[in-house]
Amino acid sequence: VQEGKRYCMECQSQLPEVSDLPKLEAVAGGFEAGTDEYVIRYDCLSELFCTGRCLENYFVRRRQGSARRALHALEGGVCRHCGVDTDQLSMKLQRLQTPDRKS
Repeated sequence: VQEGKRYCMECQSQLPEVSDLPKLEAVAGGFEAGTDEYVIRYDCLSELFCTGRCLENYFVRRRQGSARRALHALEGGVCRHCGVDTDQLSMKLQRLQTPDRKS
C-alpha cells in the first residue's frame, strides 16, 4: 500500500488517479488518546470501489438480508439444488400459520 494512493474497499486493487477527488483531512480525537484520525470524504460510493461488482459484493457481505435478496434476484426464488419455488413455499407456509403463531 502506497501513501496517497486510493484502493478499492473490496479487492484492494489500486484505483485510478483522479485529480478532483477529495483530499485526506485530519480529525481531532482519534481512536487512542492524543492521536489524530484521518478521514476521506467522498461524494459517492462509486469513488470507493473499482467496479460495480466490488461495490455489490462489499454490501452483500455487510448488510443483513442483502445476501438473501441478491440470491433471490439471481435465482428468481427457485432453488438450483432441488428446484423448489421458495416464493410459493413461503406463501403456503404463511397460510398454514395458526392464530396463536401470528402474534
